[in-house]
Amino acid sequence: MDRPPQSKEFQMVLQEISKLLELSENEISGGRLMEACQCLLKANSLDQSNLTVFTKLGHCYLLLGNYELCYTCYYKVLQEGSGPTVEEAWYGLGELYMKQQKFTNAEAAFKTVLGLNPNFEMTSAIYLKLAIIYKKLGNTHKAISFFKASSQYRDLLPNQLNELLIQLGSCFELVGNKKSASELFVEAVKLNKNTRNIVCLAWIFVKNARFDKAQTLLFKASKLTQNESKEYHDIQFILALSHFKNKKFTDCGKILMNLLALYPNEPYYLACYGILEENMNKYASALHYLWRAATIIPDRHDILMSISMIYEKIGYINEAVFMYMRIIEMFSNNEQAKTRLRECQTGQRMPLGELDIIYIDISEFPFHRTIEPVSNPQFQQDISIPKPIYSLFSMNGFNNNINTQLPVINLPQKRPSDMVFEDIKY
Repeated sequence: MDRPPQSKEFQMVLQEISKLLELSENEISGGRLMEACQCLLKANSLDQSNLTVFTKLGHCYLLLGNYELCYTCYYKVLQEGSGPTVEEAWYGLGELYMKQQKFTNAEAAFKTVLGLNPNFEMTSAIYLKLAIIYKKLGNTHKAISFFKASSQYRDLLPNQLNELLIQLGSCFELVGNKKSASELFVEAVKLNKNTRNIVCLAWIFVKNARFDKAQTLLFKASKLTQNESKEYHDIQFILALSHFKNKKFTDCGKILMNLLALYPNEPYYLACYGILEENMNKYASALHYLWRAATIIPDRHDILMSISMIYEKIGYINEAVFMYMRIIEMFSNNEQAKTRLRECQTGQRMPLGELDIIYIDISEFPFHRTIEPVSNPQFQQDISIPKPIYSLFSMNGFNNNINTQLPVINLPQKRPSDMVFEDIKY
């Protein structure tokens, strides 16, 4: 901007930009994202060096799902700015990486915000997001610590508190603390009787073998949805798993087959139908469905372990050995794969029982929402035992184009709280 800073023209431009920024905030609050974007683009045309405008544009493009332009705006701010605008850009970049499921990058961005300003106004939300990231990265105990840290702040919005309750409950389920998980899901239902919260509570009843109670809740949840929605069908999926856990395999199979007719590429449906088939000694069919699931979500060690153990059961020892070796390469801490590999190589194999359902992160309900139903379902019935797909596995690396020295972040000091988290142990 070439105008002298004290000129009348300069002051008029600043006032106009301020009005446009305020107007864009109002448009965003009203859900009018395109209108907000137009306001910000007009502000940008008045002063292309205004980094506050670029930051807000980044936020707007993020909400619109234009990740390329969002990143461009944030990057400009990080390269040229300082102070609060940079902090806000780093926060936005963390949100962007989370939407792209680049969790390592998102962790770095959020930690950078706290390193620049430990008193950042969205600190409670950052701790919540870091907790979700650690959960996604498999560090459940660290996730629990950060969820509890976030709970000490009193500025969480109702939707953020709801997310904290559901995610923390899911963590406790993962570490085997069903009692604490149940308490948190009950708190979530008290806060908001929405479909997701009710399904989460029903899931804990399934895990505790309280099938009638679970099915009553699932029926209530289904009444809150549209009959042909993915959400509705995922409730039916949880009902099928309730039947599986209750050893009602016929009822479970009927539901899963109907779901797969509509969603033949839903990996959870595929994997769990494969597990059901294995429990009924239909090993060829089980492998067929599990392999199909693995091609869609190749980084699930429990699906790969299920495939490996079926190969071992039916005497395909070379295939089982290959699979165990590949799992260990991908997941170096998988002790089960190491044990099975050693037993296969020494010939002293312990007998294998029936497979259990793969891990379902109930906090992700409804699952894999980007998968569309087929309009004219023609479910594929031909079953064959596939050979190992050597080119199947690929680990997605994260490329962070912005280098930063990451600070060490300590948890905030515990604050008085009357919330349920204080009584929960793990």
